[in-house]
Amino acid sequence: MNRNERRSAAARKRRWKDKTVVMVQCFRSSDGLLYWFEEPEGWAREDGIPDVEIHGPFKTEAEAAESQRLVLMGPQCKVTEGDMWDQAWDRMQ
Repeated sequence: MNRNERRSAAARKRRWKDKTVVMVQCFRSSDGLLYWFEEPEGWAREDGIPDVEIHGPFKTEAEAAESQRLVLMGPQCKVTEGDMWDQAWDRMQ
């Protein structure tokens, strides 16, 4: 099974409820490449790198972000970035 097949299989296994928060940590190795992993519950930075699947290496932040999207949500999901909140929306009309 290649990398993309593993990502798709992992995304299909996930079943999240609404409003699930997933914390992701990115780090740059000494050779300048990026890696990321999904934080396990109760993990703190002081604990060091946990015993979880580490994804990478990636040359750019855009490649790492795309990998996160594919692994966490699957290829069937489309991400739409939000805009800035307009303070006028809170005022009574």
